Amino acid sequence: MKSSLLFASILTFFASVNACIADEKGNPDVGLYKEIAAADADFFEAFNKQDLKNVAKRFTRDLEFYHDKGGVLDYDGNMQATEKLFANNPTLKRQLIEETLAVYPIKDFGALATGEHRFCHLEDGKQDCGQFKFMTIWRKEDGVWKMARVVSYDH
Repeated sequence: MKSSLLFASILTFFASVNACIADEKGNPDVGLYKEIAAADADFFEAFNKQDLKNVAKRFTRDLEFYHDKGGVLDYDGNMQATEKLFANNPTLKRQLIEETLAVYPIKDFGALATGEHRFCHLEDGKQDCGQFKFMTIWRKEDGVWKMARVVSYDH
């Protein structure tokens, strides 16, 4: 009986430690975290396939995209830049650094996601990769999570 009580106490301790870690990381709402992680994965699956039509579906029409090197783009400007990016980089791929993803709810609006991702492409026959930071504000429209504000930085 004592060993069962001790085991239960240890499990409770580790569960509370995990909950604190989730809170510190910004992921106290596991359901929201999973929804945003899935939306991110869906978007970048289309991005990695260079499927411009499905990429476009994941942005709100009032999109604001802030890039530390490229400036600010609206929806139309972002789609033109993405089309040009795909044309000039046919091997471009994005990979989320999963352990960096943090998701925070935004009351009466949506969610904020922060993290790091790696982009790679072939250059002169070799993989050329860079790791960068992002912040995305997601809004649900007609049951679909879409990116409303994007900040891409640390390039």
